[in-house]
Amino acid sequence: MTTFSLSALNNPVSPFHRRTLRTDEWGLWHLQSAILVLVILSFAIRQSVQGAVIYSGIQNISIATTFDGTYVDVENTNNATNHSSTTITGWDVNLFFGGVGEFNQSNFQPVRASSGNSFSAIQNLAVETLIGAGSTFATGTGGSGDIGSEHVGFGANQFQPGVEGYLGFRLNGSSYGWMRVTFTFDEPGAVIHDWAYDDTGAAILAGIVPEPGRATLLSLGLSMALMRRRRSMCLTARARI
Repeated sequence: MTTFSLSALNNPVSPFHRRTLRTDEWGLWHLQSAILVLVILSFAIRQSVQGAVIYSGIQNISIATTFDGTYVDVENTNNATNHSSTTITGWDVNLFFGGVGEFNQSNFQPVRASSGNSFSAIQNLAVETLIGAGSTFATGTGGSGDIGSEHVGFGANQFQPGVEGYLGFRLNGSSYGWMRVTFTFDEPGAVIHDWAYDDTGAAILAGIVPEPGRATLLSLGLSMALMRRRRSMCLTARARI
């Protein structure tokens, strides 16, 4: 059985005190570290619950040059099931003839030339154009590309053939988003590259994918650096005892 004298207990530099101090410091460091990690995780979870920008990831969906074209469900980011040459459950927008023609469901409203005409030309938006409540949307099912409402061409706000552009949209009445596309004059090479929308109802900038997690990751990195510094200081202090 281990024994020790009262003189050892009263000696602040005795082996007993050194062991006790080291144990207390090590336990305190772990406790502080655990609390810090829990606080950061709580902040990250709270951000996630509050909603965020939904980004499709790179899709590169070919737009068919046929009349049927390509049907897309923008709320489905699974490239294997979110588009088809025939109607699919939940489709939002139908692009055909290489993007010369566009047809949309009532829940998917592209930014148009006129709010009073659901068949007015859809608009090509510049990068970082703000898409939100102040943008021009129509209502009901609609389309674009008829004579007088052509959206592919070389005029103002038109999609130049073979050049990437941004189609703004409102989804389900309150979610604002953008779709990066390349249209052609009914030729191969038309593509839906990717899209994004904010499910909180906030406005969004065309072509920009906000990163709400970056601040959390930065905070976590700084916290870990402080934890390592604190641990180093504890080890240094222990070595001096």
